[in-house]
Amino acid sequence: MFAFILGTSPVFFVVAYLTMQLGARLEKAFMRFVAIVLLVLGLVSVNNGLSLVGSPLSVQNLVGNLFTPQAAGQVSTAPPGNTLSLSASNSGYSPQRLYAKAGEPILLNIVTNNTYSCARDFVISAIGVEKLLPQSGTVPVNIPAQPSGTVMHFSCSMGMYTGEIIFQ
Repeated sequence: MFAFILGTSPVFFVVAYLTMQLGARLEKAFMRFVAIVLLVLGLVSVNNGLSLVGSPLSVQNLVGNLFTPQAAGQVSTAPPGNTLSLSASNSGYSPQRLYAKAGEPILLNIVTNNTYSCARDFVISAIGVEKLLPQSGTVPVNIPAQPSGTVMHFSCSMGMYTGEIIFQ
């Protein structure tokens, strides 16, 4: 047994030495990687918080305003009677931008069809609406009259899926 220990000890010392040298060299790169990951996760958390409070400064709202909604097919205008329809699916809300007549209350019908994502937890923070939608069905949400130019943001409870209602 002494011969085995004597024969393998140099190999283990070399492996330990090389591991220490490699760890010291990679430590700086690893710390930078961890710092970047933490920064990204922090920014994502702040962005989701902005979405939840209905801020127009969230990334989704800023990027959404860069594209023409008519070209993307993401616009719905309230028909007579000021009733809007919104589809809540596993990939978010459609359309993401709704237009309503200002000065009149609207009825927003939220339709789900086998929806299991966080889109089922619908939030309009500006007026205190929080609804847990069924997996399949339609839920009406009454929205009081708003002045012209009001932009009311809505999102899921996590702030991942967002949209807006613009009163004209």
